[in-house]
Amino acid sequence: MKFKKVFIFLIMVALSFTGMVFGCKDKYKNFSIELKETEIVLSVDKNGDTPNEKEVEVLIKNAPNENCKKISHSLSQVNIVEVEALGVEENIARFKIRAIDNITSMDPSVVITFNSLEGNKTCSLKVNVEIPVINFTKNNFYQLNVVADGTNHYINTKNCFNFDPINTTENNVVYSLVDESLENKYGVHLSKDGVISIDKYISDDNIALTKIDVKAELFKKDGTKREEVITLNVIKKIEKSDILVSITSSDGLNEFDYTNGLVLASNIENQNKARLKISFKPESGLDFNRVKIDFSSLSLSNVIIEEDLISSTESEKIFNILANNPEIDYISFAIKYKDFENVGAQYNFPVIVREFPLSLTVN
Repeated sequence: MKFKKVFIFLIMVALSFTGMVFGCKDKYKNFSIELKETEIVLSVDKNGDTPNEKEVEVLIKNAPNENCKKISHSLSQVNIVEVEALGVEENIARFKIRAIDNITSMDPSVVITFNSLEGNKTCSLKVNVEIPVINFTKNNFYQLNVVADGTNHYINTKNCFNFDPINTTENNVVYSLVDESLENKYGVHLSKDGVISIDKYISDDNIALTKIDVKAELFKKDGTKREEVITLNVIKKIEKSDILVSITSSDGLNEFDYTNGLVLASNIENQNKARLKISFKPESGLDFNRVKIDFSSLSLSNVIIEEDLISSTESEKIFNILANNPEIDYISFAIKYKDFENVGAQYNFPVIVREFPLSLTVN
């Protein structure tokens, strides 16, 4: 009798284990929902070539019950499209997607995520909405200064032109030179998307390039185009040959050769200071209204530099160099355009500060 009870218990345990293995399978394992297409394009224009609305189908596969066929949706951002559920038929859930009329978003695109009521199955549809341009005009307040040093500059299309509406997706402007001969004369290179560089400010026949006219064409999807001409200012590259830099005694009577370093004496009155003078050659076309002297990289502990505001003028800047401690320091400054931090001429030279004996006793 005891053996019989043990045998029945073992059978019950075996049956329970079998139920756990074979009776508790994931009923959603083969269940899925998917879209025939994962990205569509609509337009706010109801009369254009691109549709304003479109029906999409969510395919429901191997749904274990009717709740799995109930499909809801969510939007990554609102006020782009309207979604209307059209119902479910033969394992297909249909939805109508329509672009709304007054989209204010600067990014008129949205991701629609479809979700099953049961089973936690999802699929996504990206919708891009076209917003046609109504008006396209030049912004007369926009200015672009291009330095003739071979570096790339970029025409900011959004700032250069006024688009109506401001969030139009028809903003693909194509750029070209009005005068194509500038490419050979000055090395002007302009890409269709507005990247421009200029190699030379002065041509081989000694003519300066001060302005460039650029044609901007906006091609609309309906085959028409709008055209504007913008003018870019050309700025001469700052070169050391255009700049006059000198270092004199504090009274301005003696000029020092600072090529190998400036020597000052910290403890001798007439030798513990000097004057740094910076000006431009008249033919350079440079002035301190557009150009600045940048000491931002300066890190001195033994020399003090300060501008002489009384002696400085609009055409010449003067700085006092004062010896502080007997040691070696390095003066570093750049002469740059105020609008271009990365364009300029760099100067570096050491300042050797010594402390000389004031008297010498001989025994």
